[in-house]
Amino acid sequence: MNIEKFTDALGEVDDKYVTEALSYKKSKRGRKYIFTFAAAACILLVVAAGDRFLTGPAPDENADRHLSKAEASESGESSGNGGPAIGLWMYDFDEYEMASPWTEDMNFETLPVYKNLSYHKAGAPVGLSEEEMEKRFMAAANALGLDFQSREAVTETYPDYLNDMKETEWVTKITGTIEDTTLTVYANGETEVKFEPAIKLPGNYNFTYGNTSDGEAREVLDYLCGEYSDLIGFDEARKITWNSYGISSDLDDNDEITNSYPVVDRQYQVTDISGEGAERLPNTNFRQATFAPYDDNSLWIIRVYDVYDSLEKLGDYPLISIDEAREKLQKGESAMIGTDEKYPVEDMSKVVGIELSYKYSVLDEYTLPYYVFWVETGEVQFGLKEYSPIYVPAIEEKYISDIPTYDGYFNG
Repeated sequence: MNIEKFTDALGEVDDKYVTEALSYKKSKRGRKYIFTFAAAACILLVVAAGDRFLTGPAPDENADRHLSKAEASESGESSGNGGPAIGLWMYDFDEYEMASPWTEDMNFETLPVYKNLSYHKAGAPVGLSEEEMEKRFMAAANALGLDFQSREAVTETYPDYLNDMKETEWVTKITGTIEDTTLTVYANGETEVKFEPAIKLPGNYNFTYGNTSDGEAREVLDYLCGEYSDLIGFDEARKITWNSYGISSDLDDNDEITNSYPVVDRQYQVTDISGEGAERLPNTNFRQATFAPYDDNSLWIIRVYDVYDSLEKLGDYPLISIDEAREKLQKGESAMIGTDEKYPVEDMSKVVGIELSYKYSVLDEYTLPYYVFWVETGEVQFGLKEYSPIYVPAIEEKYISDIPTYDGYFNG
């Protein structure tokens, strides 16, 4: 991966939201250590910048399909709420479970493109109105069986670093705490439930990041989906779990590395796959839930993402075929997520998996489907390999402008 370009892109994002992303998962180990995860980048890419595209109104079947162009924004990648990470480290790609319900024998002719009403150039959580967030808060509180006597609507005023530093005021979240539970609804469509202390699961379940088998993880997801079905609210839930890996290093008192070793980062995810045919694909990206364990086999955080209320459908656009996408991949008409770098794949034997998935983040003014080619890009260490996603737009080229290069803007 081009780390320098990724770092530059990350610099566009407001430091406040990067800090929140980095604090998503905490370890409770007593010694000093550092983690290096390829998959950790997917957390940052909820708010990190990548490529840009231009698109226009949906084609009208009864009219000329030549489109006027409407500018879109820097693109990122979803973590909890949609799509693959910037890169994954695994011993074998078969360990990865794709969230997309798409397979190559599905001949979709069109898929919808959306305008993202939660788009914000600095990565702030905007989109839903205070009234809409209040409704979601009350629905989540009822699903949890909790009566929040008080809650706070948090209004923030913050400079938009990429819009002439103009200050904008918005209600970013509604939050409340009762006993050991904090419930927060964000304006970008995320609902978060945090238990402190974490809730201990029954003794027959094994809920950890690093010491849970596939079978045990599915049992945990069955249990959690049953316990919190009203909170999640999916019409048809699909449970997804897989391992990515990282490198952990112990540090001495001088912060010097003493030894390193591989560590596991298991993902616990649920998506909504309701609907028929192509209807399932947007649901998979825009309606998701994740569960975060604590180190002692307890439930720490539930995050539910439902961003449909922050999307405005522009229409259904014609798709290119998977064979056309392969040809574009070989010619370099694609880019690695996190950078604007074109990335031709001449050796197609390096392609180990293909998804049809939406790219979505608060930095996407529009969101549209992409063919995602997972490519083996090299050895890491300890026998781990890196698998990187290369993105080819699934919409016909005439509806998408050229992708311009990153403009070099950096927070400071």
